[in-house]
Amino acid sequence: MKISKDSIVPGALTSANIFFGFMAIIKVINGQYLDAGWLIIIASIMDGLDGKFARKFDKNSHFGLEFDSLADLISFGAAPAALAYGVYFHRLDYLGMVIVFFIVLCGALRLARFNTASNGESLYTGLPIPIAAVTIAFHPF
Repeated sequence: MKISKDSIVPGALTSANIFFGFMAIIKVINGQYLDAGWLIIIASIMDGLDGKFARKFDKNSHFGLEFDSLADLISFGAAPAALAYGVYFHRLDYLGMVIVFFIVLCGALRLARFNTASNGESLYTGLPIPIAAVTIAFHPF
């Protein structure tokens, strides 16, 4: 099997999505909330591009779908939950942790529902996880 840029680009963009989501979490840990918000935005750009390139190069795959969903759970589930906790909910201690956990849980459920759509088409029900994350990242601090 010959590896070409056509097959590398979508996976590299998904990997960049993970990287920026992970960096957003590190920024939250360091109290750099504005930077974390921007990193979530950058991750969303990477997320949009990976799908476009996968379709353009006809490189859609089950592996790519799952890899993208795992990236989305980090960048658009864990990172915005950490950001919301760091900015708003840390004062509530464990209750705050439970509240922001629902960001992660709802994102995971939404991604699982999307990935297991039985009709073979993309099942867009509910709020897509990147839009929810960008909403949190754009919220004024």
